[in-house]
Amino acid sequence: VGDIALLEGFKEKAAQNVVDALAKAAASIPLHRLLIGLSIDHVGEETARLIANHFQSLEAIRNAYIEDVVPIYGVGEIVGQSLVTWMHTAHNQYLLDRLQKHIVMQNPIKRSEGPLAGKTFVFTGTLPTLGRDQAKDMVRAKGAHVANSVSVKTDYVVLGEDAGGKALQAQKLGVKTLTEKEFLNKLH
Repeated sequence: VGDIALLEGFKEKAAQNVVDALAKAAASIPLHRLLIGLSIDHVGEETARLIANHFQSLEAIRNAYIEDVVPIYGVGEIVGQSLVTWMHTAHNQYLLDRLQKHIVMQNPIKRSEGPLAGKTFVFTGTLPTLGRDQAKDMVRAKGAHVANSVSVKTDYVVLGEDAGGKALQAQKLGVKTLTEKEFLNKLH
């Protein structure tokens, strides 16, 4: 608080509010963000979300074996082996034990079941009213998956302005494309 209070325009209470907000933000972290932050080989944002949503807790991930991880949609053998090896290394277990004393883990929200459960969406271009992360979170909440590239396993490609190559790939593969408005209608 002392150093912040010395900054121009900060009074003691304002400085304390900044310190409190930083402590709160650092102490509470979504499970998928922690997995990303651990820099485990082959575990990027989408894979971290898939793993977090499947296991629902860090403890479950720490206790998982390769046969528990590989069957997760979108994960596979290479990512599974990397995750399990990282989690079962003694030094990493020690670090996680120490880290867990200082953070509050936000476990993922259970996905809903419904007509979009298990479907795969790809978003491309700039959407008129939604941010891409917002749209991805909306579809995940309905039980769907999000992919970064179009393949034969993709169910829908949501096209924004300047959609580019993903729109062409969807057309080539016969994947259904949606405007943002059509996408929003699918969610209801």
